[in-house]
Amino acid sequence: MDGVTYVEPNHNPIIHEGMEPATVVITNAGPGGVEVRVWLELQPRGSKQDPFARLQLRPGNTRSVSGCLIRVAVHLSPPGLPLTPPFAALGWKVVR
Repeated sequence: MDGVTYVEPNHNPIIHEGMEPATVVITNAGPGGVEVRVWLELQPRGSKQDPFARLQLRPGNTRSVSGCLIRVAVHLSPPGLPLTPPFAALGWKVVR
């Protein structure tokens, strides 16, 4: 692993940022789900620009994504569904 961090509503860490895209393998150790957000540019035009891709990682899932800017956020349960814990632990490895 290249890094380990936590994700919660007030902590949405950047997993990778660089001028060139990198492939990153991310594992969600749980207990909550996370949303991975990927941009193809290091500095997206405008701070409100939507990511190029979004994907959900449930606890125990491992996925790989490629981009110049990769950030994760906790995935909160929609109203009316069972509550999930509002935090998760992640590990990742940059494969370039």
